[in-house]
Order: sequence, then C-alpha cells, then structure tokens
Amino acid sequence: TTFAERWPLMIDPQLQGIVWVKEKESKNNLQITRLSAKTMLSTMERALEAGWSVLIENLQETLDAVIGPIVGRQKIKKGRNFFVKVGDKEVEYHPNFKLILHTKLANPHYPPEVQAECTLINFMVTEDGLEDQLLAKVVTKERPDLEEEKTVLIKQQNDFTVKLKQLEDDLLRKLAEAQGDITEDVALIESLEDAKRTSIDISEKVAVAKETEVTINKAREDYRGVANRAALLFFALGEMNKVHSFYHYSLAAFTAVFLKAIDLAGKKYSGDALHISKLIETSKGKNPFKRFRVAAMMVKAGVSGKLENGAIQTATEIDLPKRLKELTYSVTYQVYNFTRRGLFDEHKLLFVSSIFFKILLRNPNIETSNELGGLLNPEEVTFMIKGTKNMNPPTMNAEVQNFISEPVWQSVCGLTELGTFAKLTADIESSPKLWDEWLKLESPELKPPPGDYANATDFQKLCLLRALRPDRLTAALRTLIYSRFGKMFIDEEAFNIFSIYRETAPQTASFFYLFPGADIVGDLDPLLKRKGYSVENGQFINISMGQGQEPVAEKALDRCTKEGGWVFLQNIHLMSMWVKALERKLEQTQEGAHPDFRCFLSSEPPPFPWQQTIPEAILQNSIKVSNQPAQSLRANLLRAWQSFDQAFMDTCQRKEDFKAVLLSLCCFHALVNGRRKFGFIGWSCSNIYGFTMGDLAQCAQVAVNMLNVRTGARAKESVPYADLKYIFGEIMYGGHITDKWDRRTCVTYLEVLVVPELYQEGHELFEGFKSKTKGNWEDFMQHIDMNLPPENPVAFGLHPNADISFLQTECSMLFMQLMDIGGGSSGGGGQSKEDVIGKMVQDFLDRLPEDFNLFDIKSRIGPAENLTPYLVVLIQECERMNGLLGTMRKSLIDLQLGLQGALNISDSMDSQMSSMFLDRIPAVWEKQAWRTLKTLPVWFADVIDRIGQFSRWEQSLKMPPTVWISGTFNPMAFVTAVMQTTARAYQWPLDDVETFTEITKLDWDVPEAQPDEGAYIHGLFIEGARWDRDAGELRDSILRELAPMMPVIHLQAIPAKDRKMTGFYDCPVYYVSQRGGGNPPGSFVFFGQLKTSEVTVVTLYGIYSYKWVLAGVGLLMQID
Repeated sequence: TTFAERWPLMIDPQLQGIVWVKEKESKNNLQITRLSAKTMLSTMERALEAGWSVLIENLQETLDAVIGPIVGRQKIKKGRNFFVKVGDKEVEYHPNFKLILHTKLANPHYPPEVQAECTLINFMVTEDGLEDQLLAKVVTKERPDLEEEKTVLIKQQNDFTVKLKQLEDDLLRKLAEAQGDITEDVALIESLEDAKRTSIDISEKVAVAKETEVTINKAREDYRGVANRAALLFFALGEMNKVHSFYHYSLAAFTAVFLKAIDLAGKKYSGDALHISKLIETSKGKNPFKRFRVAAMMVKAGVSGKLENGAIQTATEIDLPKRLKELTYSVTYQVYNFTRRGLFDEHKLLFVSSIFFKILLRNPNIETSNELGGLLNPEEVTFMIKGTKNMNPPTMNAEVQNFISEPVWQSVCGLTELGTFAKLTADIESSPKLWDEWLKLESPELKPPPGDYANATDFQKLCLLRALRPDRLTAALRTLIYSRFGKMFIDEEAFNIFSIYRETAPQTASFFYLFPGADIVGDLDPLLKRKGYSVENGQFINISMGQGQEPVAEKALDRCTKEGGWVFLQNIHLMSMWVKALERKLEQTQEGAHPDFRCFLSSEPPPFPWQQTIPEAILQNSIKVSNQPAQSLRANLLRAWQSFDQAFMDTCQRKEDFKAVLLSLCCFHALVNGRRKFGFIGWSCSNIYGFTMGDLAQCAQVAVNMLNVRTGARAKESVPYADLKYIFGEIMYGGHITDKWDRRTCVTYLEVLVVPELYQEGHELFEGFKSKTKGNWEDFMQHIDMNLPPENPVAFGLHPNADISFLQTECSMLFMQLMDIGGGSSGGGGQSKEDVIGKMVQDFLDRLPEDFNLFDIKSRIGPAENLTPYLVVLIQECERMNGLLGTMRKSLIDLQLGLQGALNISDSMDSQMSSMFLDRIPAVWEKQAWRTLKTLPVWFADVIDRIGQFSRWEQSLKMPPTVWISGTFNPMAFVTAVMQTTARAYQWPLDDVETFTEITKLDWDVPEAQPDEGAYIHGLFIEGARWDRDAGELRDSILRELAPMMPVIHLQAIPAKDRKMTGFYDCPVYYVSQRGGGNPPGSFVFFGQLKTSEVTVVTLYGIYSYKWVLAGVGLLMQID
C-alpha cells in the first residue's frame, strides 16, 4: 500500500497506524494537518512544491472539495512539469509528494467516490495481534530479563543479516572488478577465505541464537494466557458501543488499565501508594496509636511478606502457576471495574454476563487462562441467549395445561433439542405435581428442580429457568456469576470520587453522565476541599455551557492548561457544533499540559442510544463516570423531600395546610418517576418521560403562592384542591406527557393524593404509607424514613404481576442485547452461519403459500353495489398480504442464490442473513408487515395463521363466525367497517357513532355465525387485570397470569348519546405491549368498554375507575 496508485486512507481508531506513519515518513519532512486547520491549504501548497509528505488526521465521513484534485491525483501537464489545482491556484506537483489520510472513526461510511479515489487500509487491531502486543507488555513487567534478552537477540539477528549482506556485496564487487585469472589473485582469495570464516562464525551464532530464542519464547509463552484474556476483554469492550454511543474505549486507556492490573495482581491493598521509608520513620514516633496505624498500613501493603517498595522477586522465587492465576484474575476484575464505572445501571449486568459467557466458553474458570477447555457447552449458551422455541410442539396433556402456557411449552420443547434435556417433556408429563409445585415457588432458583435435574450443572438449571420461569433468570444469573467470579462482580463498590481522581491525569478528562437528580458538583466537593481548589481562589472554574459560553470555556482551558487548575464544563451536549473544537483542545493537552491541570465534563445521554452527540475521541480518551441516582420509591421520595427545607416551608403563611400538600406532592413526584421502572404498563410512553426536580420545585412554589393568596380576608377559604391538581397534572407534569392515556394516569394520581382527607389522621397516601399533618421539616423527614413500607408494585396501584412482567422484560432485553453484541453465542451444533441460514431459507420457501388471486375474488364479489365494508377490508388485507408474500419470496430466493454463489451477497442480503440468524424479522419484511415484537419463528407461524383466516374468508366471501382481529394488518379498518355497516342500516351520521364492546362468555371456537348487528371478534389479551366470566366484570389478576386471553367480544356500534356513563371502564386497546412507545411511537387502536363494580368517574378522559387506571389495565392484540 505504500506504493499504491491511490492515496491511503487509514481507519485507525486505536492510533497505532498514525504512530507507524509518523516514524516512517519523518525522513520526508512529514507535515501533519487537519481539514479544519486554518493553515491546511498553505501547508499543502508547500508540501506539493517541495515533495514533502502530508498527513491529514482525524477525518470525518466527508472530504472537503478543495482537496479533491489532490486526492484524485488530477494532475495537469505544462511543459515538463505537472501541476495540480489547490483552491483557485495551480501548484507544481513534485514527484516525491505523498498524501496520507487518517480517521479515528471505528466504522466510517464513506461515499463511493472517496472509496474509489483512496486505498482504504484498516489499521484496527485484531485479537491475535493485540494478544502479541499485550504479551510483550506483561513479559516486560513480569520478566524484564526475558524481554531484554529478546530485544538484544532481535538486534543481534538484524546485525547478522546486515553483515552477511555487506559480505555478499563486497564479494560481488571484488569479483566484478577482478582482472585476469582470479585463481592467481591472492588478495581476492584471502578475502574469500575471510568471508567464509565470518559466514561460518555468523551461522554458528545464529544457530545458538535460535536455540536461545526458542528458550525465551517458551518462557514468554507461559504468560500468553494472560494476554489472551486481556485481548478477549478489549474486544468485549469494543462491542459495547453497539448498545450505547457513549461506550467508546481507546486502546491506550485499556493498556493503562492492563498495566495497572499487573501491578495490583496479588495485592489486597489498592489505595494510594504507600511510601514505606516515610512510614518507617513515622512508626518511630511516641504516639502509640499512630505507630499501630502505620504498622497496619504496612501489613496491608505486604504481598507474601514483600513490601510494596521492596526488592523485586526473582524468577526462582515466583510460584508461576499461582502468579498466572493472580494476573488473570486481576486483569479481568480491573477491566470490569474500569468499564462498570462508566456503564448505565441497566447495562452492568449485560457487560458482566457478556464476559462471563465469553470467558467460560474459552476457559474453565475466571483465574485460569492457559487451559482452553471451556466450562460451558456452546449449545447450552446458544439456547440461553436465543431462547430457542419449537413452533410445532407436541400437545400437552390436561394436567400440564393447568400450569404451563403454550409459549412456555414451546420453549420447553426447544430445550429438549439439547441432549441433556431430551426427556424433559416426558418427565414433566409424568410428574406434573412436582413440577407445578417447583414452578409456583417465589424463587425456584433457590430450590433444586424435580427428578434427575437436581443433579444438573448450575448452568443447565439456568437453562430450565430460561424456558420455564424467565422472570427469575436474571436473579439466578447474578447468583451464578457471584459464585463463579466473586462478590465484586455483582456487589459493586460505592461511588468514590477519590479513586476516580487517582486515575486521572492532565491528558485524561473525566466525563460524567448527567441524570435527573444527579449532583456532580456535590460529588466533586469532597475532592475540591481536600485539594484546596475553589471558585474563590481561581483554581476551580465551573462553566455551565450554553449560547455564548464557547469563548469563556476556551479561555479557561487555555489558562489552566498552561498555569494549572481544574475546569468543569457542564452540559456539553448542548454545544453540538463546538464539541469538535473541544475535542481539539483536549488533544492539545496531551501534547503538554501543566501537571495540576484537570478537565471535567458532563453531558446528558442522548434520547436514543444510537445517537452520537459527543465525538468518539472525547469518549475514548476520557474516564467515564456514571453515578446514577437510585430510582426506587424510597430514594425518589427522600430526594424529593430533601430538596426543600424548613425555611421554604416557612414561606407559606398557611403552614399547617401546606405541610400535608407538600408531602402529597412529593409522593406524587416519587410515584410518577418510580412507575417508569415497570415499562409500558407503568407509562404507555415510559421511554420518553423525565419528570425533574425542577417540576417539583415549581409545583411547590405554586402551592405556596396559592395558599398565601388565601390569607387575611380569605383565610377561611379551603385549600384549592381542584386548581392545584389542574396545574400540577395538566400543566407542570402534564406538559411532559404526549399520550392521552398517560395523562389520564397522571391526573388520577393527583385525584387520589391531593384530597381533603389529607388532614385526617390515618389517611393512606398510598398502600402502607400514611399522611402526616403535624411537625416540622425534620419530623416529616423521619416519618418518611421510618414509616415508608418496602417497595412493591401495589404502592403504585399496580398488581404484583407488574413486578413479574418487569423481570421478564429485563430478561428479554438482556438476551436481546447479548445477541446484538455477540456475547458468547455460537451457531449451535457445530453448524456455520451459512448452513443455519440455508436451512431456514429452504424451510420458509417450502411453507410459504401462494399469493391470493385478487382478480378471482373481485370477480366473485361482482358489481360495486355488492362491495360491503367487510369485503373492502378483506380485499385490502389480501392486497397487503400479497405484497408481503412477494417481498418474502423474492428476498428468500435471492438469498438462496447468494448462498449458492450464483449472486453476489448485497448489503440488504447480508442484513437479512444477520437478522435471520438472530431469529429476528428482516427489516425488508418488517416494512411490509404489521407491527410486532415477536421473534422470527413465532412471527412466521403467525403469517401462516393469518393467511389461513383470509383464505377461509375469501373462499366463501362470508365473514368467519368470529374474526381474529389481531390477525389483520389494519384492525382499525375492521372496527370502522362495523360502525359503517350499523350506521348505514339505521341511517345514523357516522360522526355520531362510536363503538361498544360487550364481553361474552364464549371461547373463540364456539360461535357458529356472526350476530345480526356488529361482529364477534377474538384474539385480545388483558394486561393489568383479568376478566371474570362468571361475574361478567373486571377483577384483580391472578398471580403469574400476566396477560390472559379475553373471551369472544361482541363489537357493536351505538349512537354516542346512548353511551352508558357509569359502571364501565374505558379500556385502551393496543396492537403490541409497547403501547404508546416503540418506533414509530404509539400502537393504540381503539378503546373498549369493560364492565366494573368499582366506583367510576366521568372526565374529559372518558369513563373510568381510578383503580383500573393506576393498575395500567389495557387490552393487547399481541403478546410478545
């Protein structure tokens, strides 16, 4: 590539290539510049004329048009010389000129013209290459004698090669210059003899050197396992950026952690460095307590009797197997700890699970790295991650059906494909009572499973939970990691700003994540006080970034870089254009900054994890810190109350009234924030709401103002509950809310919290927590701290099933993300990815039905007057299904030809293969299909079932006895057809008609014909409650029955004026469990009416009961 026709473009995220280029081109007066540099054009002109080399570093994904002629070598010949256009000038082109382009981006997407004009060179390190580099570093640290010998040996070998070349050249020259008979040339013969002796001598030394090299390499190989483990961990780190754009790590930062881990290996003490000589002097003092403390510190610093600054142990004194285990464990833990500190709470289990699978697939335990026999079975790991299901399982017997649902049975049958579990279905059917009792345990992972499975390995027991009780899997996985890896991998250390500071340097910024409720300046405060830095003495500069703050920040960075001092730039995510300049400023600090300079940055995470709001270089070269405030109900309520004080309470002139209102407001704030934990049953759009402390403070101030107005002549007026609830729920907190049903939930909380009963002793604000009316701020604080019950879903108004649903979602997300990052999954059964995909393609093609004959359907319907609203729905559904079938068939045939080598594999085909391998619906199919969260095998079976419904319908042109409404592309079209048909029959204006749902007692296969009015529909599931068929009304859910199927529903159309105003709950119907979230947001279809004996109210949000609103009751057309 150094002699290629096109200029090289280096992809070099680890910055190894640029070091090599700087060394190689230094003899050609290498000029380093950037596209953003003001002197870039003048540098380029001088280099072109003088024949120097130019390196343009840190390119983004586009090139400036001004360097296009140079990149494309668009030379113009004038006379004997060549010229090239630079801007508006023509500059002479020297033949020795070289251009090298460089980018730090790990996965850049360059346009075709750039790829055509440049030679792309990938300098990204490979796992084997990194292993060799790290081996050299660990041997240098542990056995410097070996590494020194190796270096001398390499130099000696090079010298020998040069000497032999000189001898060869000298002989050839003398032979060429010899005259006459060379056999009589004594000088030539003597020089030949000298060359021969020298050559023999060198050959003997080379032989000895080779033997020495073998010995050295053998000794070095003892440490290869440590390097292998470190390389594995680095690539596990690299995969994390697929989960969130903040997770970028540089090789330099990783190497620093690796070297630190070697230093700490085997040491129990890892705090500040201890100066032994000073401690010894201190221990001679008269103060016995001081002497004892010093002695304790010296004991801490000891490693097998060796003080930290003592003599280096020699090779003979080292217990090598023990030392290798210490090194391996230390490297693993230190890399985990370094990474954990910068992970969001929801990704900590993901990362430790990823390295858990990777390590134990390769090695028998965490401490061993030289033995390559893995503890885990690859097939079992594949099942664990993918959750394989059998879509055509054998029928369950009646006893098993009582405690195992159909989706769980599909997972159980998928598990039987592993040899260990081949008899699982038979065992469950032969001992249903034992399995029923085990599955009903609150924590089945703590009890051995029935039968022979009690003797299964720990991981095989996890596989059982994956199939039968996924809600308990994350807890069991944590327990297994705890037992195999150690306590420190699960129970993380408390946040310690001093340990973070010990790892900082003038060249390394600290990057803090901003979360609601986080106080980063408060976190830094103990460190500032210890170091004596403050805003007052000018040593600490705190800048909140915003419009016009760029020059202030740059001036502060320049001053502190030269003179020393700390700079804290808050909210840098607001400066999307300026962060590029900040990146360059921070790079300059690496070239030489004052030893006392430190830079701290803070930024909010982007709204979507794939968004890149901060440059990669800043993220790679900084220490990332995530101190996420706890989001439990207790933490939220304590944080809310602590945001006020007695002085604020005293600003209200009606103190007794205000205290209870403030407490209920804090409860409201804690409940609406804590409810997000439960996902979409908590808030329909739970992923976008962020209720802040600012909202709470504003609401509290409004309450003070409204009560202060009602003093004096108006002192007898009651607390304005309605006004407060409207301002809190509709304006302050409601201003964040975009979904109608979420707004209803928000308002409902206030309807049950901000009520006159607040001032009654014993009134419950929520389950288990009572109101308080008397006392000062401290008394209320103690009331919260002492009397708040343990957190459970009931406190939020939800059923305990919400916790099970949350745990299942956590499990599902964990393994979905593990698939995204390739966390230890394998092809299974030794098959390659192409083999697996090939079988799936053939299977799908064999099962894919023919398209619907729309011409035949329309001809059988006849004239337009025969076209009823229901037949319109049928035709539309068949048209859309044909579009999906055509897309699927074409893409599958193309992919089959590609796998056979008859077609080139395109980007879309490669994407389709990746999706199919991960059991996900390919994007090209999903675009044509309906909204779903199902895996590919389940979704394909769903496609076949939908086609079956439409086939039966189109053959008879008569609506089925009950319509599977969930099996339509556009269910709202069918609902509209029901309203249109009824409105036409009674001559009602369509705008005055609305739906009414009457719940029958029928199962979906019972009806024999549609009713005279409206339509029978089925396929809906209820979440948050259950439907009692006998009582014909809503009732509380049964534990672990998360989404039971509804009976057949009689969907009717009625005049809006005839709507029943009491005894019903307006229940939203959603297409998928994401409710108001997902992409695109919102899956609401229509709302049904469910009968209830609970007290109902009528507001602008419809007719509903507070109980069912807070329970998050909704109907779903699909369960995941």
